[in-house]
Amino acid sequence: MPSADRRGFSPSAPNDPAGTPSLFYRNRGGTAGHGRGAPNPRIWRVKSSPSRPPVLPELLPGETEFVLLCWEGPDPYARVGGLGTRITGLSRALAEGGYRTHLVFVGDPDRPEREAEDRLHLYRLCQGLSRTHAGVYEGEEARLEEYGRLAPIVAWEAAIAPALAAGRRVVVCGYGWCGRGIALRARGMGARTIVTEVNPVRALEALMDGHDVMSLADAARIGDVFITATGDINVIDEHHIRVMKDGAILANAGHFNVEINIPALERLAARRR
Repeated sequence: MPSADRRGFSPSAPNDPAGTPSLFYRNRGGTAGHGRGAPNPRIWRVKSSPSRPPVLPELLPGETEFVLLCWEGPDPYARVGGLGTRITGLSRALAEGGYRTHLVFVGDPDRPEREAEDRLHLYRLCQGLSRTHAGVYEGEEARLEEYGRLAPIVAWEAAIAPALAAGRRVVVCGYGWCGRGIALRARGMGARTIVTEVNPVRALEALMDGHDVMSLADAARIGDVFITATGDINVIDEHHIRVMKDGAILANAGHFNVEINIPALERLAARRR
């Protein structure tokens, strides 16, 4: 998928003759909004054996969903070369392994816009443009604009919003204008919102807006998703990370990545992937 962040899918890791499907994510890195720095690939291997379907280790199917964004897909119209074949194999392997999988691609204009095959959900974008172009790479510039605009919306509706609606506790650190917007959106999607704020006036405003308000030391024990929006340093520190649930998600909405103590997180991590 041509974009500033390159996302693709490969049937195997480099120099791996076995050819087991892998999910490949490459991010150019750099500070937010710049996209500078060396590529940073991360690969999750899908293991398989003759006696059982492919599964991802330590990611339980009942608790994990995959959203795959790709230009090509399983339709003959969208499967031009190796990319379409690999993404088709990967998405079906994940679905057969028990994972609810969402594949967003430039699809056949004569097929349904949305289609479900058991655990595999297909989302065909740019169908109007596809009706006027014989190949998936014709009219690419116009399709890129439409795909870039619609794919995040589909991903939000398909996976992110339902996860929030399931009642996860979203902890927003800081209640300035950015924090207010994050908390408001999360609560609007059904999440249970908790705000941590050192300014007593803003903390009172958060309480009056309907959010729970507590210290981060207390929120760290019960939160599922943590989003920092303070502009300060080490807001989420080592002693907070130590008491968090397994599977907690940490995110920073600020311009720089100093609000979460990343060196402490690396020291505490059992391993990196």
